[in-house]
Amino acid sequence: MRSAKGFDPIEFLHFAEELAKELGGSNSMYRDAKIRTIFSRCYYAVYLICASKLFHLRPEHPDFRHDKIYGKVKNKGETGRQIAKELEHLWIYRKVADYYLSTPCTVRGRAIEKTVICSLNEVSDAINRAKRALEKLNILLSL
Repeated sequence: MRSAKGFDPIEFLHFAEELAKELGGSNSMYRDAKIRTIFSRCYYAVYLICASKLFHLRPEHPDFRHDKIYGKVKNKGETGRQIAKELEHLWIYRKVADYYLSTPCTVRGRAIEKTVICSLNEVSDAINRAKRALEKLNILLSL
């Protein structure tokens, strides 16, 4: 039964971590689909928490767009810039997951360019980046 408070996007990160545990062997069933899902869930955990908890935005608000959230986060001082850096890496992973059927591929973000091959190392990187971003986000929320 769903609670009245709604969905907490941190569950996306927890789900990504659970999927990552299933990737142990290189012959894991649906390996590429799991990796791409992990990339996407890590990004959306951070993006949605930034939008909803830091800026109190709802999806219908014009500033709920990805570029707007990135810019708003980046303008929150040094901690915000650190979150924005992690968010950009996660955005690139998510973009590869959703739009690039062949890897490796090189994708340009706002400030960085990254080559992604959809590896287990990148899965760990995405999860760790999401965790770092959320730790920094908690610092901003406590100010």
